[in-house]
Amino acid sequence: MLALLAQGNTAKQCAEKLFLSPRTIESHKYRMLDILELDNHTELVRFAMRNGLGLESQSKRV
Repeated sequence: MLALLAQGNTAKQCAEKLFLSPRTIESHKYRMLDILELDNHTELVRFAMRNGLGLESQSKRV
């Protein structure tokens, strides 16, 4: 899910791809923010990119 968010997908798009509800995606996103002690969605995406989640997943789709 975090890789999908890092690729620029919305919660609704992530939910459709993972067969979950958008509310579940948002819930998980806010839980990750809390656990990682991040302040917002942008910081979460930066965290994902620093850890190779966004780019790695994009290269698999090509």
